Amino acid sequence: MKVTMIAREYPPYVYGGAGVHLRYLSQELSKIMEVEVRCFGDQNIPGQALSARGYRMPPEFEAKTHKFNPAIGTFATNLHMMLDPFDSDIVHTHTWYASFGGFLAKTLYQVPLVATCHSLEPLRPWKVDQLGNGYHLSTWIEDLVIRNADRVVGVSRLMKQDVLEHFPIRPERVAVIHNGIDPDKWKHTPISDELKKTWGIQDDYILFVGRPTKQKGMEYLIEARERIDPGVQIVMGAVGADTREYEEMLEKRIAGRKGFLWIHKLLKEEEYIQLYSSAKVFVCPSIYEPFGIINLEAMACRTPVVATAVGGIKEVVVPEKTGLLIPPADPQAIADAVNRLLKDRKTAERFGEAGRQRVEERFSWAYIARQTKKMYQELLAGRRKAIAVPDLPADATLNRYGFDSGTFQALREDLIAGRRGEGKNVVTGAFAQPDAGDFRDVAALAQKERTRLAKVGREAMAAGKLGVAIVNGGMATRFGGKVKGIVEVFDGKSFLELKLEQVARAAKRAKARVPVFIMNSFATEAETVRYLERNDFFGIPRQDVFLFSQFIFPRLNPDGSIFSPHPERPHERYYGPGHGDFVFALRQSGALREFLEQGGEHLWYSNVDNLGATPDEILLGLHLESGAEMTVELAKKLPGDKGGAPARVDGRLQLVEGFGFPKDFDADRIPVFNTATYLFRAAALDREFELPWYATEKQVGDGKAVQFERLTGDLSRFLSTHWIVVEREERFFPVKTPQDLEAQRAALKKRLSK
Repeated sequence: MKVTMIAREYPPYVYGGAGVHLRYLSQELSKIMEVEVRCFGDQNIPGQALSARGYRMPPEFEAKTHKFNPAIGTFATNLHMMLDPFDSDIVHTHTWYASFGGFLAKTLYQVPLVATCHSLEPLRPWKVDQLGNGYHLSTWIEDLVIRNADRVVGVSRLMKQDVLEHFPIRPERVAVIHNGIDPDKWKHTPISDELKKTWGIQDDYILFVGRPTKQKGMEYLIEARERIDPGVQIVMGAVGADTREYEEMLEKRIAGRKGFLWIHKLLKEEEYIQLYSSAKVFVCPSIYEPFGIINLEAMACRTPVVATAVGGIKEVVVPEKTGLLIPPADPQAIADAVNRLLKDRKTAERFGEAGRQRVEERFSWAYIARQTKKMYQELLAGRRKAIAVPDLPADATLNRYGFDSGTFQALREDLIAGRRGEGKNVVTGAFAQPDAGDFRDVAALAQKERTRLAKVGREAMAAGKLGVAIVNGGMATRFGGKVKGIVEVFDGKSFLELKLEQVARAAKRAKARVPVFIMNSFATEAETVRYLERNDFFGIPRQDVFLFSQFIFPRLNPDGSIFSPHPERPHERYYGPGHGDFVFALRQSGALREFLEQGGEHLWYSNVDNLGATPDEILLGLHLESGAEMTVELAKKLPGDKGGAPARVDGRLQLVEGFGFPKDFDADRIPVFNTATYLFRAAALDREFELPWYATEKQVGDGKAVQFERLTGDLSRFLSTHWIVVEREERFFPVKTPQDLEAQRAALKKRLSK
């Protein structure tokens, strides 16, 4: 796998955090894949695993004959980059300066485009001072690329939120991968006498490092000078101003004030490490900061941090643990925080040690590179190598929803050859009845045990370890063409509204964030998205709702030919190949990786039409204490119940669908059945599974069609599984048809209104 990174900054021309990011990310990525860098400049760095080439702005633009040349010249440089041959699998851009080149690569070479947002133009209106009306060009190209990127990367969760607020893009297309740092290089290194002498640095100093721009808030640090211990020097390593006018304004404010040292030169990396290491306090007074890698650099060098509580800084600096967070644009707050740490050296040292530990655990570049490569793999998995299906008409819908033509054609050939079909779905192996001791009966739990388990579950929720997955796929056929999830159940409330209300109540009880993952299908996606957006996601924060879709297959006739739907119902040509898509689509969308990255550990899975399957503290406690990778909710079987049930196959207890039982095995003797509600240890889902495919016949219009499907319950074949029997009247009341809804409406309202 090969990626082409496109950026403005790359060594030796690095002026800000984006350049630092690309330098280290490309180095670490090159250890596990091939990386090519195309950047602004005159670099020419050949290499097998990592190569870099710089591209100069055409001379007529460098001459700056009018004020728009910097912006127009940026576009010209991007065009220049695309003149060279391109053979990468992925193109990955950094900042708007390089976005147009990435857009061209995606369009011309049909490769996935990743765009990392280190900042956002709509949040930096002061850049009009730098670019004039050229700023409108930069905002336009940023908008173009974010709208068209296959994955947008925010360097913080707040950056993701900003992207969602300012651009019409769905959350599943925005990943969060933090900036990182090399902890082996960035570590405490006392300042040398030579460096102190060269610049006139005193023994006691506080430090600022960053570009002199409005967003960095340097003027507020300058204004705080008179209120900070006069015996402490303020050292500012600031170079690369957006405009000379802003830099001159800062110089005028410093003039006549004692205790300032402004280093107007880009230092060597080892010199910055020394500066950070010997500073008494590092100050980051930014008014806008998507991430703030400078805080990581200070923490890696065991220096306590005083930083503003804006943007991604709040995801890096832990208040009262690795530093102090203060309001932005507040000189008095800066002075108070700095003076506190100057006086309380024990606390300052404790913050420094904790900062170093946090860097090592969460922000190493090796970890960031692995996360980035995994994201690339997710994108490429969604572009499976296609094979020709001669009698299948070309359709953009198939590509959009991840049609795997290779798998489809192999299954189809099996059907034609008689190796697959409804009579071929029986699971092979030696079957045996489950034992009574295989299941934990929730109803039999003593009150003391319930209280204890509820505490375990509630603490896990409060720690942000739980997410909720809702299956909202299918073909939207049983309710007259209306998506079941948005059908009214009672009092104007739909299935989805009631499910999301249940999540919101659980989150409120636990005082926690509980993200929701909704799997749609090509038939339910558009209407579901419009419905949720129109109703503001029913109280769940927008950034906490992750929408993704299952895959798509064409239907077949029983003889293996492509099914032709009625001309008035063209959508019937396709279907979603079973809820077993869940684990594959979740990974491919990036949702699973992001959930794990944010500290999520467990996912509660249920169908949208089972309103009894709510997040429950006791059941979560049972799942956690079992240590299992999967917990299955079972219910006691009643006469007439059909569906899957647990059975031993070759000694292993696993779920078997009704059609999977051999004729000589009495499945009716199994006293319980599968409710299709599961709890998963999320990390256990982050791997490949060979789930079996089943061929089923469906009545579609006036004819029969064959569909291939996978089932989520078959994960019990691969995962360590805990089995619990829940109280049916509390946890299981699904609604499959309009007739079911009419019959149960009053009972549902009574149960759900408790």
